[in-house]
Amino acid sequence: MKPWQIRVLLRKNKFAEVFKVACSSNSVIQSNKVFNEFLTAFDEYSHSQLHVHYDISVELVALCISKFKLGKASGLDGVETKHLGLL
Repeated sequence: MKPWQIRVLLRKNKFAEVFKVACSSNSVIQSNKVFNEFLTAFDEYSHSQLHVHYDISVELVALCISKFKLGKASGLDGVETKHLGLL
């Protein structure tokens, strides 16, 4: 494995850790409820006639993130561009 590939993997792991903490639930009951709602909605969506397959790769996501501008306000998840800069 090349040095740049190792750096990319380390950055991806750091993002995964931050994302996991940011998206963790404080309540098992609420987490189960939301998860079941998601499964129901996903099941209905995946059987839709409008279902289209998109090829989204890690490289495409990384390219999009690299084009973000610094100093912009965060979204509802609280993740700012500077956090994504860890990638």
